[in-house]
Amino acid sequence: MTTRTDITLEDRLVEPRTLAPGDLRVLIPDFVRGLRARNLSPRTVGIYGDGSRLFVEFLLESGFPTEAAKITRDHVETFIERQLADHKPATACQRYNALAQLFKWLVDEGEITDTPMARMKRPRIPEELVPVLDDDALRKLLATASTKSFLDVRDMAIMRLFVDTGMRLGEMAGLKLEDIDRDHQTAYVMGKGRRPRVCPYGAKTATAIDRYMRLRRNQTHARLDHLWITRQGYATSSAIYRVIRERARAAGLGDVHPHQLRHSAAHDNLAEGMSEGNVMMLMGWRSPAMLRRYGAAEAANRAEAAFRQLGGHGDRL
Repeated sequence: MTTRTDITLEDRLVEPRTLAPGDLRVLIPDFVRGLRARNLSPRTVGIYGDGSRLFVEFLLESGFPTEAAKITRDHVETFIERQLADHKPATACQRYNALAQLFKWLVDEGEITDTPMARMKRPRIPEELVPVLDDDALRKLLATASTKSFLDVRDMAIMRLFVDTGMRLGEMAGLKLEDIDRDHQTAYVMGKGRRPRVCPYGAKTATAIDRYMRLRRNQTHARLDHLWITRQGYATSSAIYRVIRERARAAGLGDVHPHQLRHSAAHDNLAEGMSEGNVMMLMGWRSPAMLRRYGAAEAANRAEAAFRQLGGHGDRL
């Protein structure tokens, strides 16, 4: 008889009949189904599910109990400490949130009476200043798609829509044909928390989208309801990410990711005098804290420009 030595995480999380009913390996599949039943986004379900499974793997490797009622604050804090040592603070914070949701669900379901995370504090995330792209850099980026080929026309439309709206990558990839109102120059996206949002765009972006739509009709996958298509099918988030990365490298801008275009859009709107409330509405933010994070790299420049426009107080004396 052979002995398996290649036991994977998924193997260890399968529900063996020998496990106690309160074992996390039994409960996590139900937890994940409950997340889906709440109509959370697939990304959120994935983050919470993966974080919970990684916690069980950590418990098994460390020789800690995996029965929900036997897990203590020390077990959770040791896991978070490991995450902070091995990953960025934002990743550790995501996994903290996953466990917070898991233990809340366990309490709600009567599996445990109190959460071991009751008085724990979420890991701090140092503010990272994401550089924005100035007008010169954006012009160089757009200049890489200057021909009338299908790929150049498509990528021009994608880049201009990013620049005008500051959409999230997932929102851009998720656009369907019916989500674009070309007459009113607006795109309708489903943002975080399943909140719909209207994203207006300008005349040059409208022209770029019109050109793309005319060429799109003759493509192999024109019948797909996704707005952005490739030679293989519809454009995934990964495909659109590669578009921005490769176009930026071709423009000599180094590594640029779509989220920088979101930061740039937020900064530009604020710099042009748009109210914070309107910027929050356009970007799909519910908290002013997000407004302070985006475009923070250029906040000092905006403040200096505002000072120059008003003039120094001493000059008026």
